[in-house]
Amino acid sequence: MGKKDKAVDPFQKELQKGFKWTTEHTRLVTIVVLAFIVIAGGLGIKSYFDTKKEMEAQTAYFPLEKVLLEKRSQFMAADEPSANKKTPVIAVKASGDFNKDYGTEAQALDAFINKYPSSKAAQMAALNLSTLQNEYKQFTEAEKTLEKVNSDASTLISGLVLS
Repeated sequence: MGKKDKAVDPFQKELQKGFKWTTEHTRLVTIVVLAFIVIAGGLGIKSYFDTKKEMEAQTAYFPLEKVLLEKRSQFMAADEPSANKKTPVIAVKASGDFNKDYGTEAQALDAFINKYPSSKAAQMAALNLSTLQNEYKQFTEAEKTLEKVNSDASTLISGLVLS
């Protein structure tokens, strides 16, 4: 065996330095690891509760959207020629007055938006309500409706609300 075989490998030398530093600074390493665990756990818990709240909002929103879409279908069916109707929908002619046509639905959507302003479901409700308000030439109210929701540009829905 020569001298080269007994020499310490440079990689092994760096590992020994790292191990030595870690053992000398155990308290610091422990604090950093614990801080990482606490932060990761906190973010996990926050994510869980955010998802739970969004699911609650979605569950509350879907019946409102269903009623709104059924009413819109009835109004649209009244405007279509009868030859194009494939599914039986009760046709009701829209009066042209927003409060008569969508008053209760609009109030329900507005209350929902106020209750869950930071949810994606509220963003969808605001888009649906503002679309109706635009159709009835209530542009100022439509803008105010969209401003009620808290949104950022991180999702497609938020992008639509912001634009």
